[in-house]
Amino acid sequence: MEMNLPNKAYMLPDAISNWPPVWWFWPLLALLILAVLCCAYLIRKRYKKSAYKRQAIGILKSEFAKKNPTEQVILCHELIKRCLLSTNNPELASLPMKALLPTLDEACKSQKFSELGDFFCSAPYNPKVETTQEQLETLYITTLHWIRSHHD
Repeated sequence: MEMNLPNKAYMLPDAISNWPPVWWFWPLLALLILAVLCCAYLIRKRYKKSAYKRQAIGILKSEFAKKNPTEQVILCHELIKRCLLSTNNPELASLPMKALLPTLDEACKSQKFSELGDFFCSAPYNPKVETTQEQLETLYITTLHWIRSHHD
């Protein structure tokens, strides 16, 4: 169906092309690219900074079940101290575990090391300490939670 208009003035003008863009397009594009690069850099930096956490969690998950109860407690102590050394806290890592408990509990709100009982501090030094499977599971969960949640 063809439209016959009496006057060409009613005709629509030609479409405006999308290119070249407005003058502020290039600075905006440069800022957007810069923002993406900055975000990628920060994400990479954070990923590298938390590599020790991933390594400690991997060791805990792979080695915990293979050890006897005393060695399991020692493994948790070692991983906690390694994490403290990785975050440049050698003065905390050098403390005995009994003195370190309040600091560990402060970093971990829901799971508390002080609630584990006396076996957590005494098991590495007294292999005859009786531990139940429930205590060891709680120790595993608490250590895993602390590694994930403590701040660098």
